[in-house]
Amino acid sequence: MQKVAETLGLDITTFSRQIQSLIKMNLVKKSASPEDGRVYLLTLTTEGKFVAGSIEKMMNDYLDEVFSFMNEFEKDTVIRSLQLLNTSMQKSKMCCTPMG
Repeated sequence: MQKVAETLGLDITTFSRQIQSLIKMNLVKKSASPEDGRVYLLTLTTEGKFVAGSIEKMMNDYLDEVFSFMNEFEKDTVIRSLQLLNTSMQKSKMCCTPMG
């Protein structure tokens, strides 16, 4: 859990509270690692996988609609721009590290 919180740039107590909420909603299961009982593994429950899939479908439908208003040149321009942004962010020393 500590590794996930650090990756997301969240305080461990905030992350832990959020995970507890997801556990109460039966979306996430927390279990001790068989190799090291001090380590907890987080997995999506069947219901959690369904919710994640529903969110993914909703976002894909939304983006499909947004892109439907663009011609091929405009779509390609957006995609190239996002790829350029992603590449530049990966080169940044501030990318993907907790801030603060």
